[in-house]
Amino acid sequence: KEILPFYRDGVVDDTALERGRQSLEDTFQRQGYYSATVKAHLQPRPEPSTLDITYNVNLGRRGEFVGYEFQGNRNISSVELGRVLSAHPKDFIRERGLFSHELLQGDVEALKALYDSQGFLEARITPRVDDHYHDHPQHIFVTFEVDEGSRTRVGELSISGVDAAMQKVIWPALSMKPGE
Repeated sequence: KEILPFYRDGVVDDTALERGRQSLEDTFQRQGYYSATVKAHLQPRPEPSTLDITYNVNLGRRGEFVGYEFQGNRNISSVELGRVLSAHPKDFIRERGLFSHELLQGDVEALKALYDSQGFLEARITPRVDDHYHDHPQHIFVTFEVDEGSRTRVGELSISGVDAAMQKVIWPALSMKPGE
């Protein structure tokens, strides 16, 4: 009931059906069924205001998320980039690792946000998923290909609409200054 939007939102429409499908796929992928697919079917019943909702699940084989790497990053270290990831490879705590395509998409967005915060506004992050790492089926390895682009710097910065005393208070709190 916590996974499917019908119970949470009380709405049954095509959008909720699709969100439920995506949510189920993500749940099974986080459990190690990385190739899990879900198909949704909605069937009206003869009784008024009654529907049958069926999700057909194909789990596939269970796998392991064995790791990731970054290629092309020159200005931000791989260690720092790794800190923003939600997906985590297999280790002594996580038997199979934690991975899903939804987590991967969120990680790409988090990496892009980190690059944006460092002035790399044109940065592109492209994940490449190898699901047969070292010829082992369902062993997932992700390579994040980074194209940093050029760094944007602040040329001039002014604060208007406040008096000089308030500007003195605000200036030290700014995260970027001219030349940064």
